[in-house]
Amino acid sequence: MHVPPPSPWRTHTLALAPFRDDDLRIYVGRARGALARRAAGLDTLDQDSSIELVVVLVPDDTWDVSSSFWLGMFGDSVRRLRPADFRARYQFRGPVSQSDIESGIEDALAEEYPLGKRW
Repeated sequence: MHVPPPSPWRTHTLALAPFRDDDLRIYVGRARGALARRAAGLDTLDQDSSIELVVVLVPDDTWDVSSSFWLGMFGDSVRRLRPADFRARYQFRGPVSQSDIESGIEDALAEEYPLGKRW
């Protein structure tokens, strides 16, 4: 069965470019990720039932999104939404691999359940 993509008015686009220094091509630091999270309003987006999809645009010239930045920005979303819903709600475009996203999801959950999976 074909599932149609979310309607454009139910999609939120989030550009990461404003959350890095102009002269750097990397995103680093948990504190910086947490600041980016607040500035992007992710707590509100995670709870907004009118938003079906959050498209995260990673600039093409990015060298790295560190795990610390990723956890600061997206860790709470993973824990709040749970892995399956996070994967369904957040789509990453640009030079970020699916394996890096999966590692970030696992790291976020490990912080919540350091002795093992509970979902």
